[in-house]
Amino acid sequence: MKELSMNPLLKMKKQDYILLIFAISLVTVILIIATIATSKPQNSNTNTSNITSKIIAPTIATNNTIVKYDANKQDSVYKKIQNRPSLKRSDDEVKRTIITSLGNKTGMLYESQNVAVSYIMSGDLFQAEILTTDIQTAKQEATQWFTSQGLSHQGMCDLPVIFFLNSKIARDLHASDNQTIFNPLPQGCE
Repeated sequence: MKELSMNPLLKMKKQDYILLIFAISLVTVILIIATIATSKPQNSNTNTSNITSKIIAPTIATNNTIVKYDANKQDSVYKKIQNRPSLKRSDDEVKRTIITSLGNKTGMLYESQNVAVSYIMSGDLFQAEILTTDIQTAKQEATQWFTSQGLSHQGMCDLPVIFFLNSKIARDLHASDNQTIFNPLPQGCE
């Protein structure tokens, strides 16, 4: 009499096991891809307010922050980015020339031991990272660079050009002077 209760998996050859494992793996991969493809996509629209809040929103003045940022100037930067003032035609042409020099993408425009000026395409922002504890010298150097490109002082205010402190410099300033209040705008901009 033949044994009828023998498990069919026990009768399989090694090649059959490999084929079964491959088939199960393939089905699993297809299910994962289908799940990812049908999941709700995130909003791909670039929201300038989200970008700018990440770029220009360091913690404002508490007793244990590294450097205090001028809250009114921070607010002014935010408002200018949200409601961009129109640039004079000459300033707009300079802006387009600068961006074109980068191939219409994000990149470094100018760098020295005092300041690094860059353009951030996704937020349409010009930033100047201060690399020295001599904030005024760094701001003057960045301002001179923009002026040498043909941008007016009002154009720097309206873009706006946004200054921020390198984290090491902020720590150095804190260690030497706890009273530094940092203005993220160029001198004379409101």
